[in-house]
Amino acid sequence: MIRRALVTGFEPFGENAANPSAELALSLDGETAGGLHIAGRVLPVEYGTSGDLLLGWIRDLRPERVICCGLASASRAIRVESIAFNLDDSPFPDNAGVVRENARICATAPDSLPATLPVERVITECSERGIPVDSSIDAGRYVCNHVFFRLMNEVLEARLPIAAGFIHLPPDLPLAVMREALHIALSTE
Repeated sequence: MIRRALVTGFEPFGENAANPSAELALSLDGETAGGLHIAGRVLPVEYGTSGDLLLGWIRDLRPERVICCGLASASRAIRVESIAFNLDDSPFPDNAGVVRENARICATAPDSLPATLPVERVITECSERGIPVDSSIDAGRYVCNHVFFRLMNEVLEARLPIAAGFIHLPPDLPLAVMREALHIALSTE
């Protein structure tokens, strides 16, 4: 049986003409890391559609690891997120024109859920290799957090044995460095 990992990125949004998370996900598609065959996919920057697509891919692929990636345009380092919040709250429209302010993502779910990815070990491994990395407890309240929460809620509700999490990427880091960081995140136990 093929052991799989799923890595996702997002299409461009807002004033961002490009999104390095999409380029990263597509560049990893078909590779292996930590004995896992990587499926790289790109999500739309749309609240409902993105989460639904992600959960469909998880059900189809049955991955052991899922890492969703997004753009943190003001960041200078890779940010490994540790907590997903059950709240969409941004004045900015998604790519479908939807604005969600103070809206719970799932009415019956907890207010927050932790990543099941070994966040601190991933950060340590990246740091030891000279990769600029930070821990983060706030993925925002836009589509990145929406997808992160939908992911973690699915892992909790379905009791999936998946190491899952979210990584924010800075806009100016070379693709090779981001690829190395993702290989670490996919391989670190």
